[in-house]
Amino acid sequence: MNDPYNMKNKLYAHLDTLNMIVKNKPWHSFCLEIHPTNYCTHNCTDCTSSPYRLHHPKQYLPAPELFKVLKRFSQLQGKSILWSGGGEPCSYKCKLTNKRFLDIAQYAASLALQQGLYTNGSCLNDELSDYILDKFEFIRISLDAFTETTYKSIRKTDDYLRVMKTLQHLIHLKKERGINTCIGISFVLRENNLNDLNCLKSWVTQYPVDYIYFRPVVNSEGSTLNEDLLENAYSRIHDAEKSTRSVKLITRLNKANGNLATPCHYHYFCPCLSADGNLYQCCHHIGNKKFLLAAPSGEALSILDTALDRRDKVYIDNTCPINCRAVAINNEITQLIACQQYSTHKKLYVMNSSGLFTYL
Repeated sequence: MNDPYNMKNKLYAHLDTLNMIVKNKPWHSFCLEIHPTNYCTHNCTDCTSSPYRLHHPKQYLPAPELFKVLKRFSQLQGKSILWSGGGEPCSYKCKLTNKRFLDIAQYAASLALQQGLYTNGSCLNDELSDYILDKFEFIRISLDAFTETTYKSIRKTDDYLRVMKTLQHLIHLKKERGINTCIGISFVLRENNLNDLNCLKSWVTQYPVDYIYFRPVVNSEGSTLNEDLLENAYSRIHDAEKSTRSVKLITRLNKANGNLATPCHYHYFCPCLSADGNLYQCCHHIGNKKFLLAAPSGEALSILDTALDRRDKVYIDNTCPINCRAVAINNEITQLIACQQYSTHKKLYVMNSSGLFTYL
């Protein structure tokens, strides 16, 4: 696998799951995205989660239920947990038990589940940072700025210097201990942070993370930057790439939504357990019952078991956002199903974009 950040490479790393999709058979996901809370310590402009959070503030998953889900996921041969949220996952605290994010991360680790984290970095103390570097596969900090002024204008907080200090600590520990945990940065391109790209080369020199992930903003109304601004931004990023070889600069832009008639297969890989207690097709549709895979069912089957009954009913529609990461996966799987040239043995033939069969 030459590029571990490429969605297609990730797809072909899971041939068993691909086989079940092509054969239209039920299959438990190998990854589970969990939002332990939707409370957020920041108030970012154009946050796609803020409309739902405004009407359903400070939701969280009770720790006893979280532990049950993690245990059942492990029993179903689940492999990894992605901690994320319509809020800040590291701010999690269960009111019933006083359990915090570190407690649930430690429990997941005791079940031999791999873990990754999307965070804004504001709640990372030394103890949690050390644990994440020791036990997690990756951590990605949402930054959206390379200067303190821009950071404050977007995130409406004064956390920039504190987050940078934490990031420096993570980078130093990783180098000192020879740890393989991947440290990344997320940078959502907006009109008011494009000038920060002028600082990209110097910022990377000071904070040599493993990668920076750039994508255009998509606000709650579904609009994004115009093409001229995006083209200019991507040109500057690619120019900086020449002198930042040690740091991977990733850009993603899918200009279209999903095909309305095409089933979305992303939930085979990583459905989303929201802070409202429901299991959704993905993180983009929290609160939308059309994309509900399963709801809590008391003492009945686990929410992960009941999810299998909904899979053939879930589709992409015009509410799916521009630039959804599932688009590349869905397009590839659609080709695989159409050409019927699939095998889970040593050889795998697929139809590439030019219509020719290629050995991978």
